[in-house]
Amino acid sequence: MKFSKKYFFAALLLFVLSSKEVLACACGCGVFTVGTSSILPNCEGGTAFLQYDYMNQSRNWHKTDNSSGHNHDKRINTQTITAGMQYMFNRDWGAAIRVPYMTRYVQNLPHSGGMTYNRHSAVGDIRINGIYSGFSSDMSSGLIFGLKLPTGDTNSNGFERNTQIGTGSTDSILGAYKVGKIDIAGKFNYFLQGTWEHPLTIHRGYHPGDEISGATGIYYNAGSHFGLKKIAPIMQFMGSKKTQDTGWASPSHNANSGYTQIFFAPAIEFSFTQFKLYTDVEFPVYRNVNGNQLAPQNLYKLILSYNF
Repeated sequence: MKFSKKYFFAALLLFVLSSKEVLACACGCGVFTVGTSSILPNCEGGTAFLQYDYMNQSRNWHKTDNSSGHNHDKRINTQTITAGMQYMFNRDWGAAIRVPYMTRYVQNLPHSGGMTYNRHSAVGDIRINGIYSGFSSDMSSGLIFGLKLPTGDTNSNGFERNTQIGTGSTDSILGAYKVGKIDIAGKFNYFLQGTWEHPLTIHRGYHPGDEISGATGIYYNAGSHFGLKKIAPIMQFMGSKKTQDTGWASPSHNANSGYTQIFFAPAIEFSFTQFKLYTDVEFPVYRNVNGNQLAPQNLYKLILSYNF
């Protein structure tokens, strides 16, 4: 897989924190960033990027149904701007950092009655990854490992423990990827990815569940058009499975956390000389949640990167 010199950063991981009678930060308090053919290293050098994600959770789900069941959360709207950088020191080793800044709006109907509206903006949980790509000379397969740090705010007034911007936990991150050609000319290519995030510590009795995320897809190098170096349409599927939260801090919420979701995410990438622009829309094709949780209909992503 040949991208313009250097590589392009990766988003790995996560789609969500979950979440009484039933509440739930639901299927999507985080940002689904596993996926896309552009996130994997293929040569030495660095990339800086800005990523924008939008998620609007407004529909209550129970198991596989868009349910009208009781959920005192009525809407959770999250916008995230992530600044990040990845650097490959050589063809074997690299490192990456992602720093999200999140704005979250929560509308709910407490048991005491009277609709409440709360809004908060803060830095989220920072992720630091190491990368090993030395299994082959073309860097077509590798491992990703690192930590999610407890930098996100967990004390915002008016937010439930499971709708806070941060989880309060330190998590381990472990992932793997593989890319390859489908045709001899290299016009069609495929990619596979998977990551596992596991909380190593808990904060104030709140223990988020483990999460396994994966993505697979193909992309087509359509070549140079309209003054662009490359145009590449992408067809991909992304999936995430999260186990239930545990801990004494929110026992009534734990039953309304955890899920399995699969998204179809058509995308397109435009390559300039040193810049790349990527965008996708993620449509749910399967969803199975525990209890009652708010879930987003679609997810939206835009990434602008600069290779150096």
